[in-house]
Amino acid sequence: ILCGIRGCSLGSPSTFFSFDMDRATHMQTSNSAKDEVEKGRTIFIPDAEEDFEESGLTFPQYMFAGAVTGMMEHAFMYPVDTIKTTMQATPCFRATHPYASRPTSFLRTAVSLVHTQGPFSLYRGVSAVLVGAVPSHALYYSVYELAKSSFRKGETGHHPLADGAAGALAVLAHDAIATPIDLVKQRMQLYGNEYKSVVRCVKRTLIREGFAKFYVAYPTTVVMNVPFNIIHFPAYESLKRFIHDDDGPITHFVAGGAAGAIAAAATNPLDVIKTRLQTTLPGEVGRTFESDAVMSSIPADALGKGKEGQGGDTMGMSKKQAKMQMKMQARAAVMDASPPPPSVSNVQLTIDTAKSIVEKEGYSAFFRGVQARMIYHIPSAAICWTTYEFLKSTMKTYL
Repeated sequence: ILCGIRGCSLGSPSTFFSFDMDRATHMQTSNSAKDEVEKGRTIFIPDAEEDFEESGLTFPQYMFAGAVTGMMEHAFMYPVDTIKTTMQATPCFRATHPYASRPTSFLRTAVSLVHTQGPFSLYRGVSAVLVGAVPSHALYYSVYELAKSSFRKGETGHHPLADGAAGALAVLAHDAIATPIDLVKQRMQLYGNEYKSVVRCVKRTLIREGFAKFYVAYPTTVVMNVPFNIIHFPAYESLKRFIHDDDGPITHFVAGGAAGAIAAAATNPLDVIKTRLQTTLPGEVGRTFESDAVMSSIPADALGKGKEGQGGDTMGMSKKQAKMQMKMQARAAVMDASPPPPSVSNVQLTIDTAKSIVEKEGYSAFFRGVQARMIYHIPSAAICWTTYEFLKSTMKTYL
């Protein structure tokens, strides 16, 4: 596909991947390039001056470009993120479980949210993300650029290991700011939450669960995002080199989207664990806010049975009483998936949560929302890189 985009002709697959960088650099001005063409192999080697790493921008300019990029990404992609969070936070039990249910698809979840809660429900908590995107993405891209320049030591060419290491450092700075914001965002996204505003969510979480709760998923987030970026940044830089002729927006869009898809699919299991950790209620790990998605995942016959001491059939009740009964039984179903109480470290809590998911829901639960996550990250990464590279080019030209 990449070869088709560039219109190049290659010999064997090994010709494409295994070429010596030093020899390839000199091919541009030597007769060996002609020899390669005569052999039917056309290898694209970007000029050293075309490498964008020496962009000449300052640290504040990188921060500005990153901040604008982050706001653009979240403004466009937030509804998809809400759908993903709803899918991942909803337990889906095995067939042998009393509350057995099948996972809902991305489209079905989206339609359900819009139909039952309105289109604006997809934007609950967006204000927290837009505010948090400014400092987090500003650090994310600026640290990446500076670390990449440092690791490459002024050398041009293809350096995937340096790009991956720079991406890992960038995400450490990003997650230190983004993790608390992500917790607030995910709690606001789920229907049935008790928070009427972002400020109220922050205050109540701080009073009831303490400051440490904001970082309960930090170990999982770092473990997820470090490999994500180790995959994402080198993939983007590599794809950009092999599919572009003019380093234009189409190149950034295609390379960014493809890199985002690869990294998103590979790290989805850790994203599921992170979502479960961040959407649990105080003192009841595994019990998330009751949403329509949770209640719709429990079959009608299961709702009629109920657990001992929690009531059963809703026949003869008023509409309000029946709804309350359904909520109580939905809560019982979610709590039945609860891992041990949070009396252990965050790392151990992460391990216990993963074990609980496997025992109650099976390994397939780790890939819940993978479609939504890929649908999110493909355009998200494409928008990010296109916007970021455009801003860098503009500032370099006019500032």
